[in-house]
Amino acid sequence: MKTEKILFMCNTPYQLLMASNIAWTRYNGKSIEVIVSNHFNSKKIVENINITKNIFSKAYYVESLEYSRRKGNFASQSKKGTERLLYGQNVKKMLEYFVNLDGIFSELWLANFESFSELLFNYIRRYINKSVKVYCYEDGQGSYYDDFFFHTREYEKSFKRRCFERYFLNIIYSTEVFCGYYVMYPEDMVFTPPVPVCRIEPFDINDRNFLDNINSIFDYEKCNDIYDLPIIFFEESYYADGSEMIDDVGIIERLAESIGRDNIMVKLHPRNPINRFKRLGYKTNKNTEIPWELIVLNQEISKSILISISSSAVLSAYTIKGIRGRSIYLSKIINIRGRNHNYETYIEKLLNSDEGKVVEFPTSEVEFLCLVKKYLEDKTTWSGGNY
Repeated sequence: MKTEKILFMCNTPYQLLMASNIAWTRYNGKSIEVIVSNHFNSKKIVENINITKNIFSKAYYVESLEYSRRKGNFASQSKKGTERLLYGQNVKKMLEYFVNLDGIFSELWLANFESFSELLFNYIRRYINKSVKVYCYEDGQGSYYDDFFFHTREYEKSFKRRCFERYFLNIIYSTEVFCGYYVMYPEDMVFTPPVPVCRIEPFDINDRNFLDNINSIFDYEKCNDIYDLPIIFFEESYYADGSEMIDDVGIIERLAESIGRDNIMVKLHPRNPINRFKRLGYKTNKNTEIPWELIVLNQEISKSILISISSSAVLSAYTIKGIRGRSIYLSKIINIRGRNHNYETYIEKLLNSDEGKVVEFPTSEVEFLCLVKKYLEDKTTWSGGNY
């Protein structure tokens, strides 16, 4: 009889870190496998996992990015009956085009429900284990306010559609198959999933064995960047995406006029083609492949102020180490639109937490500069620089 295994699906470095922590704290010693997609530069990471085999017993590399982009949520959104029929009848062939799974899986862990995850889900239910337990795990701050189950509930409203897909196409897309929703801070949730919400065990930075293993997976020894200045600013992909309306350089230049550029380090976004900040005299990181969350695990960043327009990376100090009040978002100054009501509610929670404010949201540059100076006046709140 084959041993039942546990399978994680990961599309981002953040997801892989979360999956590693869950695997280590919840299933240590069991047979755990992971699929890692090419949504990020992951081929070498998969090779490292298969060499170490300490957290995961096996890793699969899948080139599913183009499929996910082209299909969208194909099985749940396609309106053409013939396309849906072909999808349902060819789940096995489609999945095996990307990966050949070996063994029986008793649990499947998904961080989001994009097209390939949906394909994987239906394949396992149909051909491997129709009783597989499915769990959702944290995918960054969106997991706290972006209702993962909204589309599922919309789908379930259509009785005919549900019956057709379940019994004829054998496509399963329903809340009833999920057994739990796992996040680091259940108390920060602003929507109510139709399944139990459970807490992911905190990262244990004193567990040297775990840290050494996760560092090996991501080649952390190649990271020569030290994040030791009072201010760390997180560049985002606005420049790479052609969004010239976001003047991130101008904001940092005005901050530098107030506190000096020697006190500011810029963490570059890996998608931006040129280093716009180094030529202006700012310290920048050399390695853009190491996930910020892994740097948080390995370095002392609790005395630095983390600043971004809207990147969720500034909250990693809170998510990974529980550090509060060291992050500043500038999105209200820039006036970024498009967030939903749940996001605003989530931010209010972070601003008004009983255990202390998690993040600051200044509404003007004057307020922002005053806030930074206030932090820097206390010499114990930073570990480097000349301020």
